[in-house]
Amino acid sequence: MWPWKRKKKKEDRNDEMREPTEEDLALREMERELDRMMPGMGKIFRQIREELERMMPEMVETIEELSRMPPRSGTAFRGVRIIIGPDGVPRVEQFGNVRKTPDGRPKVEYREPLTDIFEGEDDYTITVELPGVEKDDIRVNVDGKVLEIIAEGEGPFKYRKALGLRTFVDPKESRARFNNGILEIIAKKAGRPKKGSIAVE
Repeated sequence: MWPWKRKKKKEDRNDEMREPTEEDLALREMERELDRMMPGMGKIFRQIREELERMMPEMVETIEELSRMPPRSGTAFRGVRIIIGPDGVPRVEQFGNVRKTPDGRPKVEYREPLTDIFEGEDDYTITVELPGVEKDDIRVNVDGKVLEIIAEGEGPFKYRKALGLRTFVDPKESRARFNNGILEIIAKKAGRPKKGSIAVE
């Protein structure tokens, strides 16, 4: 059985109701050591670990379901990456091209492109890797705090990424440029919800 699928007993969910294990003690010591090296890092480490523990059972279940599916062309992938936001709070973000169907079974559809986000005072700078597509294949849509990139090239080169941002975005004041497989978006912040698309140059 996968270690992430071990079901916890009710009393295990409350640290005060059980004796700490060797693993618990080792993790606490690691948190203290991180805090000694860099104040606040121990808390960040704990938050990341708790978020990963929350997400891993679903990811393991998806991998097991995929292993039982008939072979098909293309590559299925799913993973997580850790982002420290400007507020100092770590966020664990999932990526991949595997989605769940209404009956709960995994389905491989669009690829999820590699994406980097930098938040400035007035805007977001978003860089997206989209190899194998042309400028006319790309759509960038905005709906409130959600910015969605869709690119539909030939064959397997189909991408989709939805980004949940901290603030609203103004699509009319934003711009996007595509060059050599890299899409760069300058998304201007807005004070109220707006909806529309960003033209790609």
